[in-house]
Amino acid sequence: MQRFHGGQLKRAARQYGGPVEQWIDLSTGISPWTWPVPVIDEQLWRDLPEDEGELTLAAAQYFSCSEEAVLAVPGTQFAIEAIPQLLAPTEVAIPNCAYQEHHRSWLAAGHRPIFYHDFESLQALIENQQVNYAVVVNPNNPTTELISPELLLGLARALQQRDGFLLVDEAFIDTLPASSVSSEAGGSGLIILRSVGKFFGLAGIRLGFVLAAPEIKEMLSSRIPIWSVSSPARWIGERALFDVHWQEQQRLRIQRSMPPWLDLLETSFPALKFTSSTLFVTGFSDLSTCNSIFSLLAEKGLLVRQFDQTEGATALRFGLASSRQLAQFRTRFTGTEKSFDA
Repeated sequence: MQRFHGGQLKRAARQYGGPVEQWIDLSTGISPWTWPVPVIDEQLWRDLPEDEGELTLAAAQYFSCSEEAVLAVPGTQFAIEAIPQLLAPTEVAIPNCAYQEHHRSWLAAGHRPIFYHDFESLQALIENQQVNYAVVVNPNNPTTELISPELLLGLARALQQRDGFLLVDEAFIDTLPASSVSSEAGGSGLIILRSVGKFFGLAGIRLGFVLAAPEIKEMLSSRIPIWSVSSPARWIGERALFDVHWQEQQRLRIQRSMPPWLDLLETSFPALKFTSSTLFVTGFSDLSTCNSIFSLLAEKGLLVRQFDQTEGATALRFGLASSRQLAQFRTRFTGTEKSFDA
């Protein structure tokens, strides 16, 4: 199975032309504003990683859970691939349109994925005891669907009664802390994935967290390669998670930036039906329209993430643009607003 993801800017530049430096990458949903990493002491680059330190405490405080529930991992992609391998193959509910690595990983581990379209269809699968495990991406990438904590915890309790669990991927939840179930971490019916990649703009350090019961943490810990979470990643993650002031500023900045970005996209591409989360916007249409708009964007040095029916929908995902990127986008698309009028 060929794997496509956002962020492949050099490949796009080779295909469509133009210096990489002049392209705008809107394909990932990673915040355009990065937590300001200070200068790292040279000794830290020489030190082998140690579990000791305040990273676990910082994560527990940020996620509002106990330290006992926190496990640092080398990016949540590691956990997405490893968790299905810990379990005997069985039926698992997977969203039909979401981050496809979930489906790929459960399938590769021998499980039998059953797709669901929305919360109601997921709830029916669980109530009818058709699955023992279920995966929810909340908010969903790319559909932006958001399920309330109360509903998610109800599903987790139902699965726990037959020794199953609900895995909730909260990669994009940081701007919506009231919608997170992380404060409930530690129960045996719930596994939560959290990241510093999207909200903090630190995807390059490959640091994520699994919030889970001790038995899941113990099994997963045995699969983490030694020294895989680097000393610089631990040092940066600890300070970013403790930096409450910056986090408040970041949420306000994102909140203010999304409405004009969504308005510009709706004006520029009326043939797309848009839904929005806080760090990305997704426009849905038929395959031909999505292909045409993707190509037009690429020819103007703008990279977005394209989805097709094999991933559950034909759509284009636009990551949140900074004010500078928004101005560049507007300049490059002057006069093209009617090109794709439905």
